[in-house]
Amino acid sequence: MKSTNVRRFAAAGVGAAMLTTGLIGLSATPASASTTDWRTPKAFVTAPEATPKHYVGACPATVSFESKIKVRVKGTTKVAYQWLHGDGSKSKVKVVTVRGHGVKTITVKEDATFSRSIRGWQALRVLAPFKATTAKTHFSVACAPKRAKKPAVAKAFVDVENFHGVCTPSRRVMAEGVIRVSRPTSVTYRWIHNGKVVDWGRTKVWGAKKVSYSFAPGRSHRGWVKLDIVHPRRAKGDADSYVVNCVRPGGHHKPGKPHHPRPEHPKPRLPKPAPATTAQVAGISVSPDNSSCVGTKGPRVNFTGRISISGPGTFSYRWTANGVSKSGSMRVNHAGTYPVSFSIDGDPHGSKTYGTVTLEVTSPNASSASESFSFSCPQPKDA
Repeated sequence: MKSTNVRRFAAAGVGAAMLTTGLIGLSATPASASTTDWRTPKAFVTAPEATPKHYVGACPATVSFESKIKVRVKGTTKVAYQWLHGDGSKSKVKVVTVRGHGVKTITVKEDATFSRSIRGWQALRVLAPFKATTAKTHFSVACAPKRAKKPAVAKAFVDVENFHGVCTPSRRVMAEGVIRVSRPTSVTYRWIHNGKVVDWGRTKVWGAKKVSYSFAPGRSHRGWVKLDIVHPRRAKGDADSYVVNCVRPGGHHKPGKPHHPRPEHPKPRLPKPAPATTAQVAGISVSPDNSSCVGTKGPRVNFTGRISISGPGTFSYRWTANGVSKSGSMRVNHAGTYPVSFSIDGDPHGSKTYGTVTLEVTSPNASSASESFSFSCPQPKDA
């Protein structure tokens, strides 16, 4: 809706000129046409073009209007115009000075910004050097409703350590909390110790954030600490209980009347997770198989290993002996010791088979055992 002074640009060799402003552009027809084609009308104006003509989306939205005014110029001509709006209002009268000879085309523009849905029209009125009003150009703006942000949800988790030791003012019992949020938001929280608000805080949380509160143990007692979320409204706090056991220097219990406050919402104690299943090699037994003693070939050797596992699960193992290896796995339903076997052929070049065998547990953990062996084929009895 702003206009500035018109600037003139000449295009060499084509006899054309362009006058532009932020919202007004001027282009000229060839000079020969302006001097010989007297059938060209002295004045002409087009109906505005709306871009976009029908808008649907987020608001505020801007619609641009553009119209062309064609006038015959001989020397200097002033063109005055104003925009007419569908709500009955009008723009200020704007004047453009055009210089030159021939038929000139002026492009005029206006932008309108709308913050709500509307159906309207726009027209252009030329006041000089001739008077004319274009047809109405209708347009519409449909503002899509803004998507409401999902309310932020916050949840607190707190853990208070038990204390056993000399209770001095310098010693502290630590309560550690974590605040988690569904989306970045400012959180206001407070610490409640045995029913009394003892501390406040406000912090910006992206995802999760740690907060803490500490207090002097004082005397032997039982108590609870709660991390309460004040804002946002959709929030859930958490509480944890603790035990303070004060002793005198040297390990003697410090007398004092135990205090047993009852928490508002005691946190249920979750069962400790079961320890991970482990497996280990319990032993290896070695035995020769003399049935393979044929000619100069050494005896075949059989190996039996025992693997102990602490619970149900799957364990993997690997045998290695004299450059020969074998891998395997076994799934069991309960703890116990399970056998695994392996064997190697006898030495084809001698009557003695010897070396070292290794049994390794490769999963769920690592364990291994090795055993040396040496066996010879029995000497044949004299006839």
